[in-house]
Amino acid sequence: MSITLPDNLTTWHIDARAITTGTDGPMLVGQSTADFISTKPLLIRPVTPRFFVVGDELSIGAIVNNNTPREQTVQVELIGTGFTVLNDVTLIQTVSIPAQGRQRVDWPIVVLDVSNIDATFTVRNEDGSYTDGSKPLLGQGDERLLPVYRYVAHETVGTAGVLDGPEARRVTETIELPEQADTERGSLRIRLDHTLAGPMLDGLNYLQNYPHQCIEQTVSRFLPNIMTMRALAELNQSNPELKQNLNQQVIFGLQRLYALQHSDGGWGWFPGDASNPLTTAYALIGLSEARNSGFAAVDTSVIERAGDFLYGYIAQQEGSGGLDNLQDWKLNQRAFILYALNRSAYASGLDSATYAARLTLMYEQRHRLNLDAQAFLMMSMMANDPNDPRLETLKSDFMSAATFAGSASATGIHWEDRPDYYNWTTDTRTTALVLMALAHYDVTNDLLPGAVRWLMTARQADAWETTQETAWSVMSLTDWMLLTRELEANYAFGVDLNGEALLPEDTRVTPDTVRESQRLRVEIEELLWDEANQVVITHGEGPGNLYYTLHLTTFLDVPGIEPASRGISIERQYYLADDPARQPITSAKVGDEVVVMLTITALRSLNYVVIEDPIPAGAEAVDPHLLTTSIVGQRPHLEIADRADWGWWYFSHTELRDEKVVLYATYLGPGTYTYVYRLRLGLPGQFNVIPATGQEFYFPEVYGRSAGMLFTIEP
Repeated sequence: MSITLPDNLTTWHIDARAITTGTDGPMLVGQSTADFISTKPLLIRPVTPRFFVVGDELSIGAIVNNNTPREQTVQVELIGTGFTVLNDVTLIQTVSIPAQGRQRVDWPIVVLDVSNIDATFTVRNEDGSYTDGSKPLLGQGDERLLPVYRYVAHETVGTAGVLDGPEARRVTETIELPEQADTERGSLRIRLDHTLAGPMLDGLNYLQNYPHQCIEQTVSRFLPNIMTMRALAELNQSNPELKQNLNQQVIFGLQRLYALQHSDGGWGWFPGDASNPLTTAYALIGLSEARNSGFAAVDTSVIERAGDFLYGYIAQQEGSGGLDNLQDWKLNQRAFILYALNRSAYASGLDSATYAARLTLMYEQRHRLNLDAQAFLMMSMMANDPNDPRLETLKSDFMSAATFAGSASATGIHWEDRPDYYNWTTDTRTTALVLMALAHYDVTNDLLPGAVRWLMTARQADAWETTQETAWSVMSLTDWMLLTRELEANYAFGVDLNGEALLPEDTRVTPDTVRESQRLRVEIEELLWDEANQVVITHGEGPGNLYYTLHLTTFLDVPGIEPASRGISIERQYYLADDPARQPITSAKVGDEVVVMLTITALRSLNYVVIEDPIPAGAEAVDPHLLTTSIVGQRPHLEIADRADWGWWYFSHTELRDEKVVLYATYLGPGTYTYVYRLRLGLPGQFNVIPATGQEFYFPEVYGRSAGMLFTIEP
């Protein structure tokens, strides 16, 4: 019996079963299995890396199997483009291969400045009766091309600004290209926004559907909704769906607060907890805003009892030795309580001189307050006396404490706070509160658009990380939207590059299109190289803001550049896996396992960080998911080597790509980290290793770059 096999060279498993008819005797049954290989008389298998870097010098080759019972003299040929063969080695080589034997044939090459290498390997015996040919199995596309990367490192710089109406404005941004930049790779990206507050409605949905129901989250479900609905109504941008759901949310929240208020007038975090001043202050704000928005169901006696509890608490603090003896976290909490009493109008029923004196005492202790507490203090002082000269001092302190998105960004501004586990303090919540305070005091402050932009990019999907962050971010953005009147935008705008318009002449924004954005991209070959490029952004007459962001990405030749540190610092070191001393190396042998250690220093808090580390073309990153004994317990890992302050870090995952390893970290606090993974060396040669780079995903100008290197893999 013969079987025709599919056109596939592989190992086959055959299972044969037979049974007799039984007509001439007993019925017989039999079964047999066997493994065999379908192959060709001559078989060629290319040996190449998955990719190359321009200037790499290495040997590519092919393994030829002679599966015949006789010795064969064969010609092995390399056909291709994108490389030059070295050492006078010919493209056709003649070799003798013994019966049932195999032999490797190599060609030393240098990689040219091309986008890919096209290589074909063929073999034929003397009379041409046996032939075979193959392209690299790891090639890309139908032609199995091998990509070639230039020995360059990308670099991104950015700037941003705002043109605010109603008066006509224009701004010119100058862009000069680096001399060593690649003329074919890179781009200028321009983004135009007319409002940065639109996504706040997504945050409201997140709060509405949050699965846990402590007292803080009960209030967070309806308080930001009330403030947003009020602002939209004032701007003639009512949201029927929001209004329809709000009444039900408020009623549910109020009934829950009524039922869970303790006999002393306070609330705990959860019903079984003792009354907590922080939770009670937040509940008081929610109840008061529900009352101020006209919800008749609000029981004013509940508000009065909560105010009495808080007033008694701060009075007790003063009778226990004064503010000098209070711990810092209690001072921070006191600032929030005074803000809640003022916002609820409870303070207006008290002696105004006593309340003002309490604010003065807190102002004198401001050096001990966290930034979020200072923001509450500033808003309380503004409500008490909007002309208080001390407000200018608080504003100046906030200006000095601003952080420009990793210390190197012109497109994002935020505030980093000290740890306070008792008062829900996070950098995002603090940024929202400072934005709220400064916007009410000086809405024209140049820092505020950057703070709004930072808040928008700090979101995770449609919300921020905690309900407190989401609630205050939504309320802060609502205040910004109301103060700037940006949803009433109605103006023409344009963008010119070197005198040529990038948008149609009649481009205009209206209240119906205010939430739309424009994204423009100009390839680097379209920019001027011998003089500065001029980007002119214009805002026509009419109300509304126009925010712009420019990012220029270039690719620089590695030999002509130094390591860079603009908010992130990266160093790269190779050492042998079996070397306990971790001596840095620039060469190793085929088959060795090499440990790669990246030392990452975050100068400031970093969010959504991407670290890319290109690898030598003759090596492969060890996949931690493969069950090979050499990597047991050696998964890629990120460790904190030295952290400058408290915090946490989130290491999302690693991608092991053909040409690089990519690390994603959701958050890195200030400090030094080491990221470690392994390479296995497979092909000999001299390989250009592109520098490792790191950047914030949403603020790519926060950037760091290691040095490049030449790594030799010896036979």
